[in-house]
Amino acid sequence: PTEAEIADVVRQTASDTMSFDDFLTHVTRLMPLRYTPQEVVEAFRIFDKDHDGYISYNEMRDILKANQLSSRDEESIAMIKFMDKSGHGKISYKDFMAFVKSEVRAPE
Repeated sequence: PTEAEIADVVRQTASDTMSFDDFLTHVTRLMPLRYTPQEVVEAFRIFDKDHDGYISYNEMRDILKANQLSSRDEESIAMIKFMDKSGHGKISYKDFMAFVKSEVRAPE
């Protein structure tokens, strides 16, 4: 999803904050059922602001705050922990891809 689409979700929730589970529910609704590799790369680049190949805690926090999804640091930490399957405290492209594949299923 684009940042504008995420902002639309926030406006529709009529809440100052949202839980991590609610965030996942809303964001996955914005995602098509299938992605091209280029779409996944572009989505990752939206989050990876410094283009170092990882989504850091600061980048996640900034995206959540900028889109009024959460102002609590605990939410950013929880998202990083949930998606960081490699265990280095940030989300790699591989982690991101695994998340996309697990959260978005192709139609049967």
